[in-house]
Amino acid sequence: MILEITSYTPRDGMAEAVLAHRKRGCDVRAAMGLPRGDVYLLVDGTGPVVRWLCQYPDRAAFDADMAARALSPDFAVQREEMGKLIAGFSREVFTKE
Repeated sequence: MILEITSYTPRDGMAEAVLAHRKRGCDVRAAMGLPRGDVYLLVDGTGPVVRWLCQYPDRAAFDADMAARALSPDFAVQREEMGKLIAGFSREVFTKE
């Protein structure tokens, strides 16, 4: 199993916009035939305010997902618009041992 976690740190005052935009990103993924993943909002603690998690059965499925995103004009627009809302972004990819 592969777990992808993306983390978003909103610009000041943009937390709700980042959350809404990440949810729209799930809609874009679904329209592409990709798994929606799950969106999380920080309710306690410090760190990125919005996180998105998605599980893949194996590395090949993750790589195919990344390739589909890279080729999608709709996903490119999603990335560009998110970039205007955030001060920071990170992606971590884990494998289950």
